[in-house]
Amino acid sequence: MEDRTADLLKVNAALVHANHLKDEFMATMSHELRTPLGAILNRVEMMQLGINGALTPQQGYSLQVVEQSAQHLLDLINDILDLSKIEAGKVELELTYVNVADMCSQAISFVQDRATQRNLQLNISIEPHLTTVFADERRLLQILVNLLSNAVKFTPDDGRIGIDATADRKAGLLTFTVWDTGMGIAEEDIKQVLRPFVQIDSGLNRNSEGTGLGLAVVAKLVELHRGVIRIDSALGEGSRFHVSIPWHG
Repeated sequence: MEDRTADLLKVNAALVHANHLKDEFMATMSHELRTPLGAILNRVEMMQLGINGALTPQQGYSLQVVEQSAQHLLDLINDILDLSKIEAGKVELELTYVNVADMCSQAISFVQDRATQRNLQLNISIEPHLTTVFADERRLLQILVNLLSNAVKFTPDDGRIGIDATADRKAGLLTFTVWDTGMGIAEEDIKQVLRPFVQIDSGLNRNSEGTGLGLAVVAKLVELHRGVIRIDSALGEGSRFHVSIPWHG
């Protein structure tokens, strides 16, 4: 019995050490990769503004490809770091009263350009008298932007995307619903989409870049808010992601 206990203690110590090494690696990766990517994006922006001289159309297109690729890598790194920090218990929410209408508008603005390029109609619907919610403003915005970005990715041109805010006063819950008229999700895949690195195979997905982490980060952040996330979807019928969090904390 004593030998078994000693073995378990050794295994536990090894796991703690391995987790510490992982945290150190993630911190190093954060600095060593994000810093040069930030410099690349900054230089690209300067060149696109013509600070170093006018660009030819081909040069402009090439810089756009560089910008998109660098931003994709930066998004991937940020998602990995966020997920790692949350799972390590190193993310603490800064709760405050957040204006619901402003939050929805700000989230929509993040995907406005991509939606316009695809001729996607964006909608906001907020239940009357629903003004504030007690939440972490930055993390709540991250939740909504990730869900909206996913909706843009999986909605064909000329489709519709929206965000609704409703309240269940009896249960003390506020629900943000991000919906789309996109490809939808098969019933057998719904339980999988919130897991890290899971990407549903579809025609749109094969033509789009993604980390497979955005929805996993959303699920973890909702959990930190003591909330729940529910998905209603079917193939060819679009998707509805319902995020419910305590209304008054």
